[in-house]
Amino acid sequence: MYRLVRCLLGIGVLFLLGQYWAGKGGGNIQAGEIRSLSPEEAQQVVRHTVPLPKKLEIQGVVVSKSTELSLLLPNLHHPVIEQIAADFREQFAEHFKTELKVIREVTPGFQAVLISGQGDPRSCLLPEDALSPLRKSPIARDSYFIRTVQPGKGDSQSFGVVLAAIEAPGLFYAAKTFLQLTRGVVSLQLKPSAIVLPVADIFDWPDLPERGLWGAYALEQLDWLAERKMNLVETHATRLTVDADGRGVAELDSALVDQARRQAVKLVPIITHLDQLRRTGIFKAYPHVLGKGDPKKWPTWVDGPVCWAQEEAQRVLADWMVSLARAEHVDAVTVWLSEAAVQCGCETCMGENQYIMETRAALAAWKEAKKVKPHLELRILLTQGSYPVNDKILAEVPPEVRIIYYDGGRTYTSSHKPMIEPRLEDFVKRGGWLGVCPQLTASWRIVSPFSGAQFIHARLEEFIGKHLQCLYGYATPSIRYWDYNVEAAAEWSWNLHGRSTREFAISWAVRQKIPKPDLVGQWSELLGPVSWDVYACGIPYPWFFGRLAQQVRARQIIQPGEGPLAEIPSSDQLAEDLSRAKQALLIAEEIGHPKLIAESRVILAYMQVLSSLPELSLLLQKSKAGEKLSEEDRTKLEKIQSQIAEAGDTLKTELWNWARQCDLQLDKRTPPRFLDTVQVCEETVKTLVETIAATLQSGN
Repeated sequence: MYRLVRCLLGIGVLFLLGQYWAGKGGGNIQAGEIRSLSPEEAQQVVRHTVPLPKKLEIQGVVVSKSTELSLLLPNLHHPVIEQIAADFREQFAEHFKTELKVIREVTPGFQAVLISGQGDPRSCLLPEDALSPLRKSPIARDSYFIRTVQPGKGDSQSFGVVLAAIEAPGLFYAAKTFLQLTRGVVSLQLKPSAIVLPVADIFDWPDLPERGLWGAYALEQLDWLAERKMNLVETHATRLTVDADGRGVAELDSALVDQARRQAVKLVPIITHLDQLRRTGIFKAYPHVLGKGDPKKWPTWVDGPVCWAQEEAQRVLADWMVSLARAEHVDAVTVWLSEAAVQCGCETCMGENQYIMETRAALAAWKEAKKVKPHLELRILLTQGSYPVNDKILAEVPPEVRIIYYDGGRTYTSSHKPMIEPRLEDFVKRGGWLGVCPQLTASWRIVSPFSGAQFIHARLEEFIGKHLQCLYGYATPSIRYWDYNVEAAAEWSWNLHGRSTREFAISWAVRQKIPKPDLVGQWSELLGPVSWDVYACGIPYPWFFGRLAQQVRARQIIQPGEGPLAEIPSSDQLAEDLSRAKQALLIAEEIGHPKLIAESRVILAYMQVLSSLPELSLLLQKSKAGEKLSEEDRTKLEKIQSQIAEAGDTLKTELWNWARQCDLQLDKRTPPRFLDTVQVCEETVKTLVETIAATLQSGN
């Protein structure tokens, strides 16, 4: 927050000059003339940035003549440089109807110069020693400057904007920020017929080195992620097989790698779960590699444990890693440990721990792969199965191996509880490299609206505070359902202490062109914590997947702080959440945005069900004990029945309304987990209503 205040104070210093600007009128700006902005206008411009730069001063705007505008870029054959050129050309053509001239020069570090007038762009380049602060910044690779300079050998209308970095990603992010600010200036409509550009002084770098998503769904929106300065996607290898000669073969689509590199995104292939390898053909090629044991006792999702005592199992894993190491621009490989703790029953394996054997096999494979590519990174993805022995795995790996904490129950959760446990904290304190794979969604299992700025900020505050290096967010089945939360993750993984949760919501609304953005800020502050409580309690997953219905049919007592209300600690909090949900709906209706309205109605419907449970359970408990229901009790039950039935009707309608706002082609590609969400809500409400009806009919 203090960085945002500093930014706005910098804007406010220009207020007096802004009075001169107001007197002249935006339409009277002359080419090459810098004019300041009012604090409100400057704030509007800054709200187009995502993430908010750390050190930012908006000095005003300047008008350029379209025929005199050119962009100098480093004379390097690099996909990021090509993308920067394309982004500038596209935006200037769209907003200013002009063709930007691109020229190439050798530059100190990675620099770009946007030049207007007859000035010499080379004279705007920063000398090598001026880049020293970038090299000293916490994450030098991604850091950048943006500065406005007066070019040498120019006329009175010349100006230059320098974007400077020491590596290609930093220049890419400088370009993204400058173009976002330019869109902000365009939104002011100061001089619609001219090119009006921001004049700013920026020094920026991220808090978290690696910021991205886990899963192939993210590949369809690489440009969306890159726009928000996310730089990492982990996805399964596109081929993972054992050929007719018994050799392991692994591939990652080179076209995907090239597309990611163009967007400054690192693509990391996954060697999938080591207990789900049947489809690779390894057991067909080497039947004795299938672990010994009773398949009837294995979880249904397990293909069978691998016997890592077998030389062929270790060799195939090494083959896969060597194959990926041979791929151009693949610089890291992830090995995903088994989901289930299913040990091979042979004498050798029973003398060791399954996960230690898997880790050792991964380390041996990496040793072979480094003969092909010495700088290849190994990442080991932990699982819920490995959880009891994670400390032993951490003790096994050398410092240069990167550990990703994933656990289907402990990182795929919306709980308010901290995620990074003491063993992992100790690993980091000893110098270990740790990333985390948390859900950024309501739940991994369901698809239900969640604009949870408070939830995301708390997660990033913990991760950055505990010195993690990497965020692999999980946002299945598509970013389009979770764009708010993923954008919030991009915001705070880059600049944790910049925007508040309210200011983030307002800036998001500005970028989305949603009317009344200040009201969107209020809406987010009201509904976000309520939604977090709902999903932290496990609504609708797992409680609507049969557990709540079973508990109600058994007429068990349900009270705050327990069961389906586990993370709503008191009756007062339950009432407060219901009240806030109602207020949020009123604000959403005032804003008039259909997606916000649908989301508000869904969360209110969940709260109507949850808030009824304590009283409902007490009344059902009376009936179970054989007590005859009084007329007052029957009236209460009828009211609860009506409230739950109404909530069910709302969920059935508004979940679809929300999803259609997220994906205009929903009916052609409806995610199965969304259909499951609608179904379990309908079934749970039906069971509750029928249980109440049966109780009313029996009279006790």
